[in-house]
Formats: sequence, structure tokens, C-alpha cells
Amino acid sequence: MISVLYVDDEPALLNVSKIYLERRSDISVTIARSVDEALHHLESSVFDVIISDYQMPGTNGIGFLKILKERACPVPFILFTGRGREEVVIEAINNGATYYIQKGGDPKSQFAELDHKIREASRRHKAEKGLQHVEICYATLFEHSGTAIVTLDQDLTIRQANKEFLRVTGYASHEITGVQQWTDFVGKEDSARMRDLFHGLQHGLIPDESRFRVSLLRKDGSPLAISATASVIPTTGWSIISFVDIMQFHLPEENLQKNYPGPGSLFRGSLGTEGKEAENA
Repeated sequence: MISVLYVDDEPALLNVSKIYLERRSDISVTIARSVDEALHHLESSVFDVIISDYQMPGTNGIGFLKILKERACPVPFILFTGRGREEVVIEAINNGATYYIQKGGDPKSQFAELDHKIREASRRHKAEKGLQHVEICYATLFEHSGTAIVTLDQDLTIRQANKEFLRVTGYASHEITGVQQWTDFVGKEDSARMRDLFHGLQHGLIPDESRFRVSLLRKDGSPLAISATASVIPTTGWSIISFVDIMQFHLPEENLQKNYPGPGSLFRGSLGTEGKEAENA
């Protein structure tokens, strides 16, 4: 269902519009005869689209739009205004109206346009919300994946670096973002190899994802052996690299046994007296 709040001081138009818009049973219309009544509905209900007349007693449609803007209300807003009010349309667009429709003319065509604008506004708003959700998920994954990650422009300039990358390399974000290239973090002997690798990725000469090992240079000049994965971000031409310190997977044997006891140790540690006697037997 697409939930619509329609505000107008003309009861006949409200009722006719409600009947027409609800004829296909996937639009639900709540009507209000003033901005105050509409604001009351907004306090208790959620709507996908708001339609408002312009000329109304008290607060007009533009005033209503400004109130919604002050409250950071994200609901798409359609202004339903009379003809010959171009200045009103301009003001509405400047204050964030999604669409406007002029009253008058053939009723059937007018309501068909209103129906179309409602569906389009709802579709766009849901798509934008979906995109925001994806962006939030991406940002969370980028910062909390547990691996060091950077994104690169086509010329390999660093666009973003997550907290783990900054921790591992010892740099602050402003020291590298938009300033340094990925090749600044590898030795001269690896610089050409890195450029060839990313040129191949960007031009489809090698698989979309490539794994490699390289010695990374930290801020203090010390090298860090890393295992990395690089790929191109679709439709952008940008690249993304994630990597881990190779040495963290080569712990000394005594540390490995201490931190990660084998299944036998775990089993023996959970045995009671009877279990120990059974084991000795």
C-alpha cells in the first residue's frame, strides 16, 4: 500500500480525489482540511506521500512545506495549486517540493497525473531509502571488517582509508586521503608491478579480483609483509584493496598452543573425575 496524506480546504475535492485514488486498492488516502489537522495526522501516522493545496485559510501549502522542511520530514511533497501561479511553483521547488500539479482542466487527466506522480514519488523515495541503507551497511563493513581497507581513484590516489589501515600504517587520515597514491606505500621495485596490476584490473585484462603479496612501507619506514586482495568497484573505475599482516598467521608454535589449544586439550579440560578415570583406563 502507498499511504497518502492529502490536505485541502475543499471537502468535495478531497472526497472525489480519495475515491479516485483508492479505486485500484493499492493507495490509501487520509484527508485533512487544514495544515493543523495534517500535522496532527503526521504525529500519529506514517505516510509515503503528502499532497497539499496551496491556497488555504491559515497556513498555506508553502507554509506547510516549510514546516515539514524545518522538521526534516523526508516524505515526498506534491503541491496541488491553481493555474497562473508560477511564482508559487518556483517557491515550492526551492523549498524541496518533489512535484507540483496545476488544478483545472479535464478531471480525468488531472487525477491520472496525480496518481502517476504519487506512484513515482513513492518509488523514488523508497529507492533513496534503500540506497541509504546500502550506504550505511557499506560504511559499517568498511570500518569494522577487521582488515585494512583503502579505495583508490583511477590514478591510484587514495580516496578512503579505514581505521585499521591508519592503525597499521601509522598515518592520520588527512596525511594520505587525496594526497598519497598506493604506490607510495610500496618499494620502488614493487611500484611498477602495482601499476601494471591495477591497469589490468581497470581494463579487464586480468580477472575482476586479484590477490597479491607485497611489502608495505609504514610511516616510520618499517616494512610490513601483507597479503592483499584488489578489485574494481563496478561503474566507477575506482579500486578497493583489503589486506592483512601475513605474520599474524605465522605465530610461534608455543604461542599457537597457548592461545589455541587443540581439541584434545579442550576435551580433557572439560572432563570430571569419572572422565579422567575413563581416559586413563
